[in-house]
Amino acid sequence: MKKSICQGFFPREMPLAEAARRARDAGFDGMQVRFSEKDTEVCLTTPDDELEKTRGLSHELGIAFHSFIPGVPHRLGAEKAEDRKEARRMYARAVEVAAKIGADNVLVHPGPVTSTVTYLDMYNWVMEGLSELREVAEENKVALALENVWNKFLMSPLEARDLIDKIDSPYVGIYFDVGNILLFGYPEQWIRILGKRIKEVHLKDFKITRRGNYFTYLLHGDVDWHTVMAALKETGYDGFLSAELGPYAQFPDKALRDISTSIDALLELVK
Repeated sequence: MKKSICQGFFPREMPLAEAARRARDAGFDGMQVRFSEKDTEVCLTTPDDELEKTRGLSHELGIAFHSFIPGVPHRLGAEKAEDRKEARRMYARAVEVAAKIGADNVLVHPGPVTSTVTYLDMYNWVMEGLSELREVAEENKVALALENVWNKFLMSPLEARDLIDKIDSPYVGIYFDVGNILLFGYPEQWIRILGKRIKEVHLKDFKITRRGNYFTYLLHGDVDWHTVMAALKETGYDGFLSAELGPYAQFPDKALRDISTSIDALLELVK
């Protein structure tokens, strides 16, 4: 397994090159790149020559730009048909852009179940969207990875497994977020059920207390990291572990180093 940090750790105004250099110097092997419709260095409209420079930057710095975390305005499960159509267009382009910079995965947030977007609506629309997008994913050899997020959807690992199996493509899978599971189940159980369907992993911890629940830094919460890492090893996962965490209020460089050494401790468990 390899160590990564989300670009969101760094200020939005910091150039990708500077963020990647700092991540590399802190010991990270990769970075999950921020991606949007038009407001980031790597976006839907970035020209091919700029994308080639970004790919070259990755090689120059020796840090992989292995996946995208998109901030696109439309979702596969949006209530309006025209918004769902636009989401499919945007994710198709995201896959093409990812291939041009050498990334392997594009994270997919399907949108939330609401009082007007029913669970069944969401299931059918996400199935429809991913089924349509599988061709462009397979052509570009870039996976679409559906993340388990707090959207009242895919509340069971069995359901997540079955949805992916119905689409039946090696380039459609799950982006597994360890910390997002704690309120609903046990991440190690999800990992063992999802197995090879997991394309990439987000790391963050989660604390459950009588006074409230909250996300926190690695090793500061209630995730049983020994069982999580054992489950990842059992399933043969060998991809990136991407820390989805922000800096401290002060001394952001120390936060970066602390996150790096915390992941080192996790990786020691599976040697």
